[in-house]
Amino acid sequence: MGLANSAPKIVFVVNVAWYFRLHWLERALAAKAEGLQVYVVSQSDCEHEDREFFECQGLHWVHWPVSRFSIAPSFLKREYQSLKAILDQIQPDIVHSITIKPNLLCGIHALSHHPECRYVQTFPGMGSVLSGKSITGSVKRVLATAALRLACRDVDWVTFENNEDAGYFKRWISHSDTRSLVSLGAGVDLQRFRYTENTKETDEPLRILHAARLLKAKGLPPLVEAVNALKERGVRVELSVAGIPEPESEGAISEDWIKEQHSLGRLRYLGQVSDMVSVIAGHHVVALPTTYGEGIPRILIEAAAMGRCIVATDVSGCRELIEDSKTGLLLKNSKSGTIANRLKVLIETPECLSNIGVQAREKVESGFDKVTVVEQFLSIYRVLVRRS
Repeated sequence: MGLANSAPKIVFVVNVAWYFRLHWLERALAAKAEGLQVYVVSQSDCEHEDREFFECQGLHWVHWPVSRFSIAPSFLKREYQSLKAILDQIQPDIVHSITIKPNLLCGIHALSHHPECRYVQTFPGMGSVLSGKSITGSVKRVLATAALRLACRDVDWVTFENNEDAGYFKRWISHSDTRSLVSLGAGVDLQRFRYTENTKETDEPLRILHAARLLKAKGLPPLVEAVNALKERGVRVELSVAGIPEPESEGAISEDWIKEQHSLGRLRYLGQVSDMVSVIAGHHVVALPTTYGEGIPRILIEAAAMGRCIVATDVSGCRELIEDSKTGLLLKNSKSGTIANRLKVLIETPECLSNIGVQAREKVESGFDKVTVVEQFLSIYRVLVRRS
């Protein structure tokens, strides 16, 4: 079913182009196939490359000079003015913003009375904002909640990747007439990420993969400690790391540290990987001992689809996918000792790998597939175009 023949415009607003290419491209292409003119507005680390990429996909791309991490008022004012100029020029029918900062700025744009435009906001994960237990974290949570309540006031639809974030919004932020959707992650191609039995031979090491942005909060340092503690006990275990550097973040892990650990034999550094199917297939376990709540990490869904055992912290997003000892293993915390003890279970009872893998695949098939997720968003766009 197509949308209106007048080719309405949808603008996706996101911090950085690589994130959109990794997580949202399929949904954007589906919107284009439905008859929408699709624009992507984002910052870019390589403008020429991103412009060429999006144009080859039949999408319009506009560079937006935005900082992913700064919340200084002077930055926010300049970024909003730049975004407003872009949106005023495009004159979209739908603005779909993704992640907190674009949501705040697009929410302000919605407040400035654009009755011809509809607004969708997606919060892939609220963990870093909502999980702080210190005084500073509590103040941050209160301020963010107040700002989001204002920014969501004139939004038509709000979407989330897990039910816990949706519950928090419904209680503290969302307005009564705002529609909401919980889509289980970014969706996975079940034909590409095929299930294969996860077996470990007696004489081979337990192969573990950590694939995430290179941030301390993702739990890589304690994972390295856990793996090497097991090695010191004579356990055969190997750790591979695939990741995207985040040098601008305060919590970044430097590539120098990663390379040093690689040279010491404590891990095998793969860098940024494009063929995740082959990488996942070569491992028994995918580990993400994150210290904060996630949306639902794409790597965990992909690993579960392929029948691999997931080991992740018991936080929002991760526990949306993992039922402990059935579809994966949940960690009570991200300390190295906790991680080592749970990995030891898999080493001592390798049959758990196969049993968990079967149930993990069944879980993904129950609603995490790409077709389901794409259709959920197309349904929103259809409704909003009819209302415009």
